[in-house]
Amino acid sequence: MLLAIVLLVIAIVFLEEWLRIGLVTVVTLVTVPFALAWSAALGQTVGFLKETGSQLVPGLSRMSSQFAIFLSAGYFVKAMHLSGADHTANIMFLSLHDAVGTQLFLILIPIMALIVSFLGLHPLVAIALLGESLKPEVLGINPTQLAITLIGSSVLTYMLGPFSGTLALVQSINQVSTFRLSLWNAPYAAGYFVLLVMTVLYVT
Repeated sequence: MLLAIVLLVIAIVFLEEWLRIGLVTVVTLVTVPFALAWSAALGQTVGFLKETGSQLVPGLSRMSSQFAIFLSAGYFVKAMHLSGADHTANIMFLSLHDAVGTQLFLILIPIMALIVSFLGLHPLVAIALLGESLKPEVLGINPTQLAITLIGSSVLTYMLGPFSGTLALVQSINQVSTFRLSLWNAPYAAGYFVLLVMTVLYVT
């Protein structure tokens, strides 16, 4: 299993570098053939084809809500940019940065992303909004630190955000409330947050 995961990651990285068509497109193109090859190696080719066919139409219908979320996320960020609201948000972040300092400001970013995700804003939208508003050269923040903070914030929101695609997928499988799943994930998320803070503070 570990070898299969490593080979999948290597294939995705190689094809993305070679084809230059975007990571999302590469993952989409590689996933099904790789799953078929894995099933063939296990001697389950017929079962894979049968289950894939039976899940295709229901799977697409379940993905419609996720499509709407991603579409609205792009629209929201673009609207922020065209309206100039991203500039206003950047001024607010700059004021907060000046008030608390760089280190505490970076620690607050994951918390802010988590708060807005619980207020109903999808984690993707929250991180996109933060990414559009934060300018490292204006705030005087190390770009590496900011990148790690934003990536770490996205992981944290996907672990706990009740409106994240990850928890929604798990809910569709076991019919458990996303808020209950979020509560179950809380101890692991707390440990992850501590590791994220340590990483951010020690990256220069």
